[in-house]
Amino acid sequence: MTAEAGGTFFFRLTALDPSHPAPLADVRDQVVKDLQTQQAWDMAKKDADQFLTDARQSGMLTARNQSVRAPSPMVTTGLFMLGHDANTEDFIPRYGVSGDSGMLIKQAAVQALTDKAAGKPPIEEVPLPDQQKVAIIELTQSFPTWSNDQDKIDEEYSDLGLQELPLLLQAEWAKYDDLLARMKFKLAPKS
Repeated sequence: MTAEAGGTFFFRLTALDPSHPAPLADVRDQVVKDLQTQQAWDMAKKDADQFLTDARQSGMLTARNQSVRAPSPMVTTGLFMLGHDANTEDFIPRYGVSGDSGMLIKQAAVQALTDKAAGKPPIEEVPLPDQQKVAIIELTQSFPTWSNDQDKIDEEYSDLGLQELPLLLQAEWAKYDDLLARMKFKLAPKS
């Protein structure tokens, strides 16, 4: 309802329906479904936590091959920009996610880059509630955004899989706060 400046509205309250829980019979199926979903999420998170620990100790491929669970598919994404531009989607090529999930993967990639610079394994866990899954990502390559050879870089590294590749950036360049400032990286506001 809108009005010109100084407009006045009068309302009359004629009835009140206090808040009350829905009868269990009406919501039982949804409650059961929600509980099952939460249990599945908890199991997936527990498995992902264990896989993350194993991957950081022995590498992604070794951890995947030694996993007691059926191996999950491994996907090598295309290169993507770490920064967020309000005019573009946060799309992750070859992985097929965008929006909040894409932003979460980008945040984890920034953390992986700083882990690599600090001598830690560049492997991170990324809960993706919108996708109802947990991703474990490994940073295998990064390039400065000012590179004039983007097509050559894409072609050269697009099909290498998850091989360990040397980062092309020096450790000083990848300090977390400096990296975020240079990339003008900001969290997307929750909608």
